[in-house]
Amino acid sequence: MKHLIQATRPKTLLTGIAPLLLTVGVLKSNGLGLDYPLYFLTVLCVVLLQMGTNLVNDYYDGVRGIDTQERLGPERFSGSDSKKAREIKLSFIFAFILALTIGLYISFNTGIEVLILGILSLFVAYAYTGGPYPLSYYALGEFFAFLFFGPVAAIGSYYIQDKTIGLNIMVASLGPGLFSSALMAINN
Repeated sequence: MKHLIQATRPKTLLTGIAPLLLTVGVLKSNGLGLDYPLYFLTVLCVVLLQMGTNLVNDYYDGVRGIDTQERLGPERFSGSDSKKAREIKLSFIFAFILALTIGLYISFNTGIEVLILGILSLFVAYAYTGGPYPLSYYALGEFFAFLFFGPVAAIGSYYIQDKTIGLNIMVASLGPGLFSSALMAINN
């Protein structure tokens, strides 16, 4: 269980939550309230997507032989251990199914736009390292970190709360996106 928790990379989860916290600030500055249950579910969905992405990264970098014993940085768990790799794979599938279930509930309460955004987020979460054309292997990781940890998360969570999109949330969303992109560049 310890390796599964470490594979979700808990220290990185604040980068996913940051744009959602920004949303609260922009909502409050616009004199708007917050639907707390819907906000909590949004945070949970985003965290599950990020955890799933981290697990996908651990799994595919391990089974493709990219993360070896010579790798610098925090320990990765899939590697050559097929039992751990299977656990990691089942864990990212579980995280994505939970995120999808929560996302379906959120979109039922907000609209088809949120469902489309959620499915796109789920696809990118997997395709970051998984699938036949892993985005991170083609120098697209920083771009997608910017996009999904900035504008998509902040504007999407704002829309979930207010059913509108304003210039202030669009501009504000660039901050966490740029920060996440810079963190990823430093990490790589």
